[in-house]
Amino acid sequence: MDYMHEGHPLLSESKEQHNRLISSRSVIGTRPTVNFQQPYQGNEYIPSDAVSWASQESPKIAYRPIRPSDLYVLKELHEALFPVKYETEFFLKVVHGVEIISWAAVDTSRPGPLCDEIIGFITTRVVSTADVDASGMLGFEFTKSEKDLVYILTLGVIKSYRKLGIATSLIQRVLEYAETIPTCRAVYLHVILYNLSAINFYEKNSFRCLQRLHNFYIINEQTYDAYLYIYYVNGGRAPCSALDFLVSKGALLWNFIASVANWFWRKEPDKTGKWTRLKSSGIWGSLCQSSVPMDRSISLCA
Repeated sequence: MDYMHEGHPLLSESKEQHNRLISSRSVIGTRPTVNFQQPYQGNEYIPSDAVSWASQESPKIAYRPIRPSDLYVLKELHEALFPVKYETEFFLKVVHGVEIISWAAVDTSRPGPLCDEIIGFITTRVVSTADVDASGMLGFEFTKSEKDLVYILTLGVIKSYRKLGIATSLIQRVLEYAETIPTCRAVYLHVILYNLSAINFYEKNSFRCLQRLHNFYIINEQTYDAYLYIYYVNGGRAPCSALDFLVSKGALLWNFIASVANWFWRKEPDKTGKWTRLKSSGIWGSLCQSSVPMDRSISLCA
């Protein structure tokens, strides 16, 4: 595949917040805008020799963080693999690790300095549920504290190194990283409607399609839908699951029991007053002489 994913999320109720959080491309109006001449359909879009670098017969793939020295190659690869123009600020944040977590794949069997040059990459960002609309992504939790999500920004492998499991290995590193964040509940991304290779890839890696977002992208003044794909970690789950249904019903039952208990609690002073009047009228003494332990029953009711 020529690219796995590109772009940033713009959910209906938090578009401006997302524009500030993940500003990897220019935005016109309220929706992401992709500037290229025709919709990207896969192998047709190869504007750079970078995507055709020859691999070794027996490549030795290693993975490492992206570094400042990768700036030029990283920018070239994005231009070659994606029909999207990314801001320089985006690349600077990636190589310096500012708000973006990334991994690079390199082929150590290549000669000379090429042994450390990027042949694949993935860039991600941790976002808080306080900053994005996650109501349609996460199920019910008893704790009301804020949760985190890992959003995949870009994922790509140059053409000659595909079909070697590199993209899958990069994804696995993201999933493992997300699992180390106790508050993280999911890894998610968006895929444009016609990118079938990316859709197949994510489904093969156990991502699930959660929803279809209408008119998510604008390409040459034409709108395109996108799919939201998600992978749950650390107990995260989709909304409206069977567990959510049981939890919601249990919460209703608990509220009912609490309201009944509260009603009896409000009645307690009246009962206490009645027994006080019984004691003062002398009836209490006769009750205490009875064979039935009425005092215990009274204490249980009081």
